[in-house]
Amino acid sequence: MLVLLVGILGVLKLLDGALAGTSGNNARVAATNLGRELAETTRALDYDELTPALLAGRLQARGLGSSSPWTIARRGVTYTIQERVCTYDDGADQIAASAPDNVCSPLPTAATGDENGDDFRRVSFDISWRDQGRTRSLTHTDLVVNPSGGLGPHITSFSPLTQTITAPVGTATIQYVSDAAASLHWRADNGEDEADATGGPTNWTVNWDIRALDNGTEVLDGTYRVTLRGPIQVPGSAWIAARVSGRMESWVGSPRIVAAHTSPVYVVAGGAELFSPSDATYMLTLIEGGLTWLDTLAIPADPERHSRARRVFEDARTHLHDRLHKHDHGHAHHDHSGSESL
Repeated sequence: MLVLLVGILGVLKLLDGALAGTSGNNARVAATNLGRELAETTRALDYDELTPALLAGRLQARGLGSSSPWTIARRGVTYTIQERVCTYDDGADQIAASAPDNVCSPLPTAATGDENGDDFRRVSFDISWRDQGRTRSLTHTDLVVNPSGGLGPHITSFSPLTQTITAPVGTATIQYVSDAAASLHWRADNGEDEADATGGPTNWTVNWDIRALDNGTEVLDGTYRVTLRGPIQVPGSAWIAARVSGRMESWVGSPRIVAAHTSPVYVVAGGAELFSPSDATYMLTLIEGGLTWLDTLAIPADPERHSRARRVFEDARTHLHDRLHKHDHGHAHHDHSGSESL
């Protein structure tokens, strides 16, 4: 009878340990998913909102927790969030002579000459929770690219938005404000009129001669659109595309940024390879999520298949790590033991 009782207690102890391990794994998976959710919602914010003063409040306003300290509950576990955000000046296109506000430290080693040092915002979320009497934590780091980019001029405003001309005047005038640009060229969609805008480097005037002489050379009555184009400085290998984006407020859940762009034109400068630190860092996040799933939730058919699947993720992770280090880019290292480091 005593032997039977000891055996039953041993089984119960094993079950208790297994349940505790499962609970801990589930908490970590939920924390990983929460980090992704915070990063994806951050990408839906306006770029100008990615600052230490605004980020937490903007995310909380979208239903991601509240109060101070910032906490979010998932699957019965309360997670404490500490956000960090800084402006990342990527050395791939040189760095700015004067560092941008709230610049990430340390700066990459590169020559100066970049006119726009605000290449990315590096956003990190330190996520901690209690499990079996111990504090567990992980850090999710992401890069959000500046939508205006450091390449072409970005039009920030123009006036008037529309104008209706009924009087016999000879010129339609439009005022534009842009980022610093060497020149801007305008074109009307009547297929005839175009010229260089006057002014600069940030304030520009378009004067369209509509020739109100009624002698056969005037611009005919109708609706016309004036577009601008400017030179693009390509400091190194890159791809270039025209992009348009907008916010879809009616999407289920959080509002999303909807975007589309043309097929890219690839530019290779001096044989340098094309590489995006932002994309590589994001892919590392997906790879780490796949490894976490394999090690905690997946039910492999046998150890050999589990090992083969793991090698696919590990090889991809090693390749991206090597390329990031080659480009002198800091990123998170995951050890799957409860912590991450840069």
